[in-house]
Amino acid sequence: MGKLSKYIKKVEAVGDETLVVNRARYLKNLRELAKLRYTVSKSKPKNKTKE
Repeated sequence: MGKLSKYIKKVEAVGDETLVVNRARYLKNLRELAKLRYTVSKSKPKNKTKE
């Protein structure tokens, strides 16, 4: 039983780590998105549907 609880703790720790990484990645993406939005709103292209 001791090994199993150790294993479960390890899995939980890994889960927490992935959560932290995902959160960091999410925040980074959010920042990139904000930058893009800012540059787009700053430049204000004449035709708004430019892709």
